[in-house]
Amino acid sequence: MPRRWEPDDGNAHAALEAGSAAEGKGIWRGDSLIGPEWRRSLTAGTWTDGETIEIAGIGFAGIAGFGGGFGRRMLNAWGEQLIKQFVQESIDHAVRLEQALAKLQTDRKIAVLHYSPIRATLEGEDPEIFAFLGSSRLEEPINRFRASAVFHGHAHNGILDGTTATGIPVYNVSAPAVQKKTGKPYRIIELNP
Repeated sequence: MPRRWEPDDGNAHAALEAGSAAEGKGIWRGDSLIGPEWRRSLTAGTWTDGETIEIAGIGFAGIAGFGGGFGRRMLNAWGEQLIKQFVQESIDHAVRLEQALAKLQTDRKIAVLHYSPIRATLEGEDPEIFAFLGSSRLEEPINRFRASAVFHGHAHNGILDGTTATGIPVYNVSAPAVQKKTGKPYRIIELNP
């Protein structure tokens, strides 16, 4: 069951440092107010290991994610044992994301990742390292559970916005990418209800 926090002063608009789980610097602005105790919880490393949090009726599922590549170029379990272990790690992270999203009983769900679930936000990175910056295995549970949005980091030279195959917005909140593209060390994103 997700932990819950409800604002007690009625203010429904404040910055949420959700990107901290993804990269440490991204900011999401939506209809929730977050107190210092939850800010600490969101920045804790364990939050990206499948933990869920509900804040003001919005569910957050955090998972680090892992590499593995995208689409037809996604790495599969063949060959040496180390390759098979790498692929299994990627699968395990996708399963933990699926389990976290399944726990959320909210209409609005936000996935917070370190690795990217789509190739699009990696544009600007060297294509040779795409497989180490994310995996499309993460996209499947995001689409299936109809997340409202996804925040990820890790792609320091990537672009800031993309969408999954089903149109779910994906935001790269990597601090270096945000700083390069906006000139600011943060990003405010408002999500429609």
